[in-house]
Amino acid sequence: MNKLNILIKCITLIQREREIEESASDSSKDLIKTVISLYKDTNGKSLLGGESNLVDDLKYLIIDMLNNPDNYDKTSLLESLEIILKDKPTLITVVDKTINTELTQAGLKRSVISIRNHLNNYYKEEEIKNIVSKASYKLATNRLDDESINDFTAKLITNLEALSVSTKTKDPGIVDEVDMHDVNMVSRTMDSVKQFNEDTGKLVTGWKSVNKMLNGGFRKGEQWVVSALQHNYKSGFVQSLFVQLATLNVPIMKDKSKKPLIVLFSFEDDMHIVTEFIYRYIYYNENNELPDLTKVTGAEVGEYITKKLSATGYHVKILRINPSEWSYKHMFNKILEYEASGFELHAIIIDYLSKLPTIGCVSSGPTGTDVRDLFNRVRNFCSS
Repeated sequence: MNKLNILIKCITLIQREREIEESASDSSKDLIKTVISLYKDTNGKSLLGGESNLVDDLKYLIIDMLNNPDNYDKTSLLESLEIILKDKPTLITVVDKTINTELTQAGLKRSVISIRNHLNNYYKEEEIKNIVSKASYKLATNRLDDESINDFTAKLITNLEALSVSTKTKDPGIVDEVDMHDVNMVSRTMDSVKQFNEDTGKLVTGWKSVNKMLNGGFRKGEQWVVSALQHNYKSGFVQSLFVQLATLNVPIMKDKSKKPLIVLFSFEDDMHIVTEFIYRYIYYNENNELPDLTKVTGAEVGEYITKKLSATGYHVKILRINPSEWSYKHMFNKILEYEASGFELHAIIIDYLSKLPTIGCVSSGPTGTDVRDLFNRVRNFCSS
């Protein structure tokens, strides 16, 4: 990536964060300082050749923007850039268009997140290059000092792993974050506490005693496990819950621009078994008698199920998965794929999780440690 372009992105990020109406406590000041520090070697000399003056001038501008933000509105910023980039007319045209683009508050936030991710990835790429280059030099010149090759390799792997985590708009590893100096963030957290203790924050079932046991219903972010001996209605129970959650609850959205979704992952029963159960379950509860499958067509059954499951506004998806070909990481990727497609997940029902291989889970310890770790990983991921 051209270093001038990176510096322009830094300037754009500062400007767009200024235009966001909410608290600026979550600024990218430290990230930007880290990125621009890459352009100096240990002696403080610019690493660029003929463009070194431009790079220095842009860096000084960025530092001044960070230290004296009130000195730069759009007009004064563009005037400074026109002076610095007077020999780069094409670049100043692009910068002018970028800075003057009018964005909504939502658009500004998306742009800020996108630029932050870009700068984070750029920093990681440069650090990875630096680490690999130094490691290659040490190996080639046999300068490991008193360090063993095993210790050297272990340290190299650790350093690279720390930089290899991909940056996403939503990091599934961060369940929640609150800046206690930001009144709005604390207020939103307390609103969540209030909602958690109201019926509007719960998903009710069709069984009164279960709702009573759950103190009103399932809370989003919780993990529940249905346990029983073989052939004691475990699959039927969770598939019944799947239908109940979709048909008895009106979606209450965190993000109204998204679509509410309930997902069923079946690692045991085939799709036709699940579909038949759902049809019989809905039909019996509505008509108090079992349906005669010989008198209906596949199209009629499909239309009936779709109409009933989507009546309250939920989108519903059922996946039949071969657990031998999957792991918990595949499931996480599928969930993130749904979120990226504009869905907001309200319930994930799994029949049943222990059939998934425990590849990647902690296995050292008593029997069952890997299965316990599998459940913990799924619980922590879904909480976010």
